[in-house]
Amino acid sequence: MSVPAIAHPGGIPRRAKSDRCPLSFAQERLWFLAQLQPHSPLDSISAAVRVQGTLDVSALRRSLEAIVIRHQSLRATFVAVDGRPRQIIAESQTVELPVIDLQGLPPSERASAAKRLATEEARRPFDLARGRLWRFRLYRLREAEHVLLASMHQIVSDDWSMLVLFREQLSGALPVLELPTDRPRSPVQSYRAARAHRLLPQTVTRGLIELSHREGATLFMTLLSAFQTLLHRHTGQDDIVVGSPIAGRNRAETEGLIGFLANTLVLRTDLSGNPTFRELLGRVREVTLGAHAHADLPFAKVVEELQPERNLSHSPLFQVTFLLTNTPEKPLELPGLMIDAFDIDTGVSSFDLALEVAETLQGLSCMVTYNTDLFESATIARMLAHLQTLLKAILADPNRPVSDLPLLTEATRRQILVDWNDTAADFPKDACIHELFESQVRRTPDAVAAVFEDEQLTYRELNTRANQLAHHLRTLGVGPETRVGIHMERSLEMVVGILGVLKAGGAYVPFDTAYPKERLMFMIQDTQAPVLLTQARLREAMPESVAHVVCLDADWDAVGTYSGANAASGVTACNLAYVIYTSGSTGQPKGVMVEHRALANHMHWVQSAFPLSESDRELQHTPLTFDVSVWELFAPLLSGARLILARPDGQRDSAYLVAAIAQQRITSIQVVPSLLRMLVEEPRLSACTTLRRVFCGGEALSVELAQRLFARLDVELYNLYGPTETCIDATCWRCDRGQNTILIGRPLANTQTYILDPQRQPVPIGMPGELYIGGDGLARGYLNRPDLTAEKFVPNPFGGETCTRLYRTGDLARYRPDGNIEFLGRLDHQVKLRGFRVELGEIEAVLGQHPAVQETVVVAREDSPGDKRLVAYIVPGSDQTLESGELRSYLKRKLPEYMVPSAFMMLDALPLTPSGKVDRRRLPARDRARSQRKSGYVAPRNVIEERLAKIWEQVLGIEPISVTDNFFDLGGHSLLAVRLFVKIERRLARSLPLASIFEAPTVEQLAAMICTAPSSATSGCFVVLQGEGKKPPLFCVSGLHGHAFRFRHFVRPLGDDQPVYGLQYPGLDGQTAPLTRVEDMAAELMRHMRHVQPGGPYYLCGYSFGGLVAFEIARQLTARGDHVAMLAFFDTLAPGLSRKSRRSERTMERSDTRRDAGSSLLNWLERVSQANRQAADRYDPSPYAGKAILFRAADTPAETSESSAAVVDPRNGWGEWVRGGLEVHAVPGDHNTILSKRNLRVLGAKLRACLLEAQGHQPAVR
Repeated sequence: MSVPAIAHPGGIPRRAKSDRCPLSFAQERLWFLAQLQPHSPLDSISAAVRVQGTLDVSALRRSLEAIVIRHQSLRATFVAVDGRPRQIIAESQTVELPVIDLQGLPPSERASAAKRLATEEARRPFDLARGRLWRFRLYRLREAEHVLLASMHQIVSDDWSMLVLFREQLSGALPVLELPTDRPRSPVQSYRAARAHRLLPQTVTRGLIELSHREGATLFMTLLSAFQTLLHRHTGQDDIVVGSPIAGRNRAETEGLIGFLANTLVLRTDLSGNPTFRELLGRVREVTLGAHAHADLPFAKVVEELQPERNLSHSPLFQVTFLLTNTPEKPLELPGLMIDAFDIDTGVSSFDLALEVAETLQGLSCMVTYNTDLFESATIARMLAHLQTLLKAILADPNRPVSDLPLLTEATRRQILVDWNDTAADFPKDACIHELFESQVRRTPDAVAAVFEDEQLTYRELNTRANQLAHHLRTLGVGPETRVGIHMERSLEMVVGILGVLKAGGAYVPFDTAYPKERLMFMIQDTQAPVLLTQARLREAMPESVAHVVCLDADWDAVGTYSGANAASGVTACNLAYVIYTSGSTGQPKGVMVEHRALANHMHWVQSAFPLSESDRELQHTPLTFDVSVWELFAPLLSGARLILARPDGQRDSAYLVAAIAQQRITSIQVVPSLLRMLVEEPRLSACTTLRRVFCGGEALSVELAQRLFARLDVELYNLYGPTETCIDATCWRCDRGQNTILIGRPLANTQTYILDPQRQPVPIGMPGELYIGGDGLARGYLNRPDLTAEKFVPNPFGGETCTRLYRTGDLARYRPDGNIEFLGRLDHQVKLRGFRVELGEIEAVLGQHPAVQETVVVAREDSPGDKRLVAYIVPGSDQTLESGELRSYLKRKLPEYMVPSAFMMLDALPLTPSGKVDRRRLPARDRARSQRKSGYVAPRNVIEERLAKIWEQVLGIEPISVTDNFFDLGGHSLLAVRLFVKIERRLARSLPLASIFEAPTVEQLAAMICTAPSSATSGCFVVLQGEGKKPPLFCVSGLHGHAFRFRHFVRPLGDDQPVYGLQYPGLDGQTAPLTRVEDMAAELMRHMRHVQPGGPYYLCGYSFGGLVAFEIARQLTARGDHVAMLAFFDTLAPGLSRKSRRSERTMERSDTRRDAGSSLLNWLERVSQANRQAADRYDPSPYAGKAILFRAADTPAETSESSAAVVDPRNGWGEWVRGGLEVHAVPGDHNTILSKRNLRVLGAKLRACLLEAQGHQPAVR
């Protein structure tokens, strides 16, 4: 560091002699750091020189001792006096100079041995309180050659001081912006470091000096501008802060003084607005001059005043330093001696990255010191190469914007753009996807093509049915580019429907049966589909439209009259194959249009990379609205393999999926990571021995999850990446055991990937950029959205003369040195949740339509690994009060379930950046946000509430829990309730009936229940689902396992004025023995009913086994002279026919609660279910004189109907038992899902109508 000697008129007076002296600001900082890390070598400074010639060791020692006598700082030690640091100056100190003789080693090894020993010595820490704070060592290589090492603590010296002794290059501190690292940053900063070097040619050096002179700048300013440009390009940040050490010796009196006088300047430069390099240099010149004008302000004082947020993972204020040294490098010549530098590397540094540039006779010598825990040596070597390329470009045209200045050499540019995108492969370019299926039909006509439960179709049969549908659709006007809606549950009819649409020339558009009507209506209107394919049981749940509706089950007799020959539609590979809707940021979904050619390319790659044969079986369990379903459908159907269809909603039940994989001998499966995590937790996964390949995609896959799968199964695991706009997948990566990272791999056949900066220029290896995708897999665009299509599908700047396009993914990625791609996250506010693409802006737009919402922001948080949740931050309007339950209900009417946030946080205002934008990084964590609610959060007030709150937090994954929060409003359901009560039993030694969660759905109420004697209502038999309302109550009798959870969703469709009570069986509380006769159960439950309603008319319903009990209650009430106005059964088989139905229910319940086996709560459930089975077997009643209503599950599972009279009797055998007449309604769902939320829309409406009719003909309740 070159500092001019300045003679200040006043001079610096000599300090008065004193035993104890205060410390400077900089010394205080070093002393404090030493107390934190007392054995750290970090603040040591070492310098070594090579001495050639005849050396008088004794004279050298005396010279060193004279220096120590001359400079008081070298005789200082530092102690704490009353908690404050003070330095004590010793009167004298002797100097030791050990000589380590290396002449016993071979001559070729002596220099390396001296370097090794000097490095070890340099790393030894100092004791500030005991001293000495310097050490000297002399290593003898031969009689006329020595190496002298001087080590000092920075608190008594600095690098300038070392120059007073001998010349030493600065060991700079390291910086860190948000530089892309090779390894994750650890929570606590490490100081392990290494160095890399690059010499810039003299032509570059001369050019930079000339440019500096022309611009009125120093070489330091020009190099700093280039370095900050490099950091800006590597990080994408506009606000670049760099630290720069200075000597702090701007007075003549201090230039020869040994002591800690060095200071550090903080140089902050604004690179926003994409300035030219000449403009940037002007900015840097002003910043540098301003900083030097205040160079006397100690850096420690700056830190003290600014009070930056402390983070143990990196240093405050800046994490990168820059230093230009121009001290003379000429060796020091003394009589008989030649002294020059001897380089040693201490291997430690305080920062992540430090660039030191030295002017030498050969050119500018660039030395980077970097943290080896963060960076690989190859990364730093590339960075130095980028710097050299950048400097050459600056000299060629300093008027060029900094974002346009190149970093890549031509060889690297070609490698990234051409070599890594050499993916050309043949595929059937002119074939439509259904034509490829027809080719397979000709090869294996009699092989089984598709299986759904106990049904199956051969390739010939499937082709014939699809052809019959295609001919029928042709008569309805379906042809090329016609969009046909598919609103169906998973079934063989669904596969026939998709193939039939394609064969007719149309494009299929899947609609999820669980979508709200408002969303379905938008999609139907947006597609202008003239035809909708559905199933009879789903027709009532569909919104009204002008489309022609074809029910592939009820209408098949008419469809089956058409020809079974392949249809000629005139469709080509350039026509649409399907349109799949994805989340849109405007509040409405957008339809992605994919052509046959793109799909044919992808499926040809699949068969080439992962060949399937007739012995393979692929499980189709993904909803049609997720494009992975396209792979699942066509991979087996184009290769002669067998397509196995999971039951509707089967993808939600990991136990069912594992059983299906094992029973159906599945060899290949597609999963999203959240489902894979559920599968690896299933005990029976080890039975899936036929599974060979697992394909994972849709969201980020973690190393931990991959290794857990490998620990359970011997399978191949592939990580797939690709937006819907690129036809299912664009890249692929094989995961292997022992890997410490998961990448997204390389592009597929006929696919190109580019990682570009905001100017759409390729970024260097290791640097983050936006991922663009091109090739034959690109979608056509967005339906009815030419503006959005033009925005997201952009011209390919690397396509040469061909007019090709690239899709902007909005994903942040970077290249690894071997060409594989690493996914880094999103650039915008789109996330992947359980495989579904969610535009946070769409949720924000819908929330913003709520009249009480003033502002809102939605983010995805992953507070525990693998558990990603949506959180909405709300600023209510003035004088508005909002509750989570209200907002959740509002969104459920407009958005799919997976897009409804799990938490709603009320804020007074959203945090903003200086430019006025929402600062998402400063949004408070959930605990902070919840505590800011004015009236919503109530902290636990006693030990019981505190323990319960902790249990709720663990079960629900939300914290903190207010003692007034409702369990169900926080996302609780029956499975979580079982886990909740099991944990309460184990930790509080208190067993409660499961029904308690209805009576006491908050921590506050549950704690009160635990602390007081239970009331009669908490015996477990009576559950208040909705107590308000003037209408006569509806009593709901539970199923086989006895709890009333299945009825909790009844409340909303029946209206606010309808009281609803659940009836459960004795024994669930563990206090009473279960009953084993239906008659006794009916009598006991009737007793509880009469506490609420002493007389009729009564309204009764029962699910499954509960229907038998409701039937018996009705018989007993009638025998007593009470009037039963309504008796309803939910998929109950008549007495003697119910065994199969109970088995189906039992399978599901056990899969829900297996993981908590051993709890007494679960033992109670099992005892009650066994008693109920025994009671059902014994039940032999006489007929009921009144009338009844049967709500029959339209999708009856095979195991229920196989040996049952119900298979031929739509009345489920009740005809002979109900003498007053039986009304039958078929409703969506199977036996297990008939009461689920998704099917309750139809069932609830029908039940409400039946109630209103019965209530309209009855007198008031007595």
